[in-house]
Amino acid sequence: IALAFRALDEALYALPLLKGRPDDMSLRSRMQGASVAAGLAISQTHTALAHAISYPFTLIHGIPHGIACSITLPAISQLAVAQETDDVIREKISSSIRRLSELLKEAVVDATIKGLREKKHDGMLISSHRLENFSFSINSSEINKILNESLSGMI
Repeated sequence: IALAFRALDEALYALPLLKGRPDDMSLRSRMQGASVAAGLAISQTHTALAHAISYPFTLIHGIPHGIACSITLPAISQLAVAQETDDVIREKISSSIRRLSELLKEAVVDATIKGLREKKHDGMLISSHRLENFSFSINSSEINKILNESLSGMI
């Protein structure tokens, strides 16, 4: 969890600043550090629900992988908050969700979501072993709820 939070914190700090200063090597270095920390976290836990949901976005709708994974992160993170028993971790996740949601709304992702709202997405999840890597069991109804919340901009 520590690596994932480190990656998220660094990315949420650097990304908004990089928008206005794309040549800032200090910020780019922080993003590289975030990328390494995220890669180390993924190497321990493997990818899970956001990736499983992202495949149809990429394969059917042609959305780049990173954007496709990010679309559902706030809604998926809310599921994690609901399952978390540690108050400190729950607050950390909640704070990160708010910051991530703000960043996604400002980024290309918001335009991508608007384009997807009109397309059929119920049941579009491709069967994936990535679902088994999620921290708890999830069913198709919950996945459709994630999709609806993510694409409606409720998060």
